[in-house]
Amino acid sequence: MKHMLKNYRLILHGDNIVASRKRLSQLIDQAKSDQQQIVQLEAQKLTPALLEQTLSATSLFGEEKLIIIEGLHSLPRSHRKQTLIQLLAANASNTNSSSWIVWEKRNLSKTMLKKFPRVKAEEFKVNQKLWQFLDNLGSDHFNLDQQLKLLTTVCQQEDVHFVFLMIIRQIRLLIQAKEGHFSGAPFTIVKLRKQVHNFSLTQLLKLHQQLFLIESRLKQSHNLLDLKSELDLWLIYLYK
Repeated sequence: MKHMLKNYRLILHGDNIVASRKRLSQLIDQAKSDQQQIVQLEAQKLTPALLEQTLSATSLFGEEKLIIIEGLHSLPRSHRKQTLIQLLAANASNTNSSSWIVWEKRNLSKTMLKKFPRVKAEEFKVNQKLWQFLDNLGSDHFNLDQQLKLLTTVCQQEDVHFVFLMIIRQIRLLIQAKEGHFSGAPFTIVKLRKQVHNFSLTQLLKLHQQLFLIESRLKQSHNLLDLKSELDLWLIYLYK
């Protein structure tokens, strides 16, 4: 997209937060190259008055603005959240207002998106093979060779750092499930209840510790292997 982001409204959402973040960064870089002012707002700290003021206020030097709002739909249900969404939805038809992008770290339902009929939405989904890989960790249905091949395929299709983050997330969910702290959508709880029987709590904690060590080595640049090789070794340990 090479034209200036003027009168631009967009919702970025989906559970593939690495891909959606990359898209957001591209749009911000484009706006900066067009000399637009970037205004970033965190939904947790946002009030209806501040949102209304930011949307309508002009830049000090008359620049075009691009407003980034993060996590609006992740707020707890409240009158404030409802009001913020209503203000933003109403603003979408105002051609004299600033451009804005809403970034969400979750999938938005059709009902949620219906409140923004004039706004374009881009969804970033997690690859189905990645879900298959995660759901079959420790399963008798997939042996080590199958999982290693599936991991290789997934890392060819997705950013390996995102795959790493999703593995950490899955192990943490399994630890919570093992301790009886089930949460999430009903179909997610059903899958976790089934998968958690493949592990003891001690095993899960050791697997989590290994992932933490991999992450520490990455941050300190002390890892001798690339991240994909580290994940291969972690998977071998899981199945031994």
